[in-house]
Amino acid sequence: MQDAHVFAEYIRTEEILFKHAKGMRDIIGLEFHPYHEIFLFMDGDTEFISSAFRVKLQPRTLVVIPKENFHHFVVHGAEEDYHRYVFNFTAVAGLDALIEEKMEQLCYLPASPSLCAMFEKLGSHTADTDTYKQGLLQRAVFTEILLEMETAAPNDADYAHLSVHPLIAEAVKFIQKHTSMIAQVEDVAKAVNISSSYLSHLFREELHISPHRYILEKKLILANRKIESGCGAVQAAAECGFANYSGFYKMYKKMFGFSPSMAGKTNAKIQN
Repeated sequence: MQDAHVFAEYIRTEEILFKHAKGMRDIIGLEFHPYHEIFLFMDGDTEFISSAFRVKLQPRTLVVIPKENFHHFVVHGAEEDYHRYVFNFTAVAGLDALIEEKMEQLCYLPASPSLCAMFEKLGSHTADTDTYKQGLLQRAVFTEILLEMETAAPNDADYAHLSVHPLIAEAVKFIQKHTSMIAQVEDVAKAVNISSSYLSHLFREELHISPHRYILEKKLILANRKIESGCGAVQAAAECGFANYSGFYKMYKKMFGFSPSMAGKTNAKIQN
């Protein structure tokens, strides 16, 4: 019998997906994704990990995650205590400039009581049967949240904030610059002057991901960006270092949940 305190509630429109959940993680293991995310952490024993920093989240922390940024939520306590509100979106008509301003950098900050109240207000309408009015309310609350959001990082003293290992930072910078040209993990290890085994150890310890998977997902994100910009899927795969299109197609569909031909046409997928 399902725990009554574990739930996942949604409001879906063509442009925005809103989720209110406790426990019940839908998708685990996708660290890069092609949509923006605004994440209000409410409670639980949870750590947020990025390629620049890792932080133990305090209750009522807002995490701003621009698209294509590596991130990972690690739940150390009971899954059923993992309570959050989430917005997934890419472009929203009429809000392009505001989204560009607010989603400029990955950051986290304490959420004000008024900001939390906005999320909670929308969460109280997930069971509404009038989907038209529900969609209007979602857009209105989403816009209000964007307008109120601050984008400055908080004082480190308020959070258990740790920078990633310098070698990880150097490796990530190299991968970012040479994504399409990297053929294997050894290329990155050589660039930062360490062994492949030590690089793998650091990635798993610091980022909770293998360097192979980090590089693969980075390549797939790059290919997706090229396809969305009008590049043919076969050409995009080749330009990103995939020698076999069939293999690329399978990995792309597994990561994004849709085929390359649907890139840019599919609504945001749920995460966390």
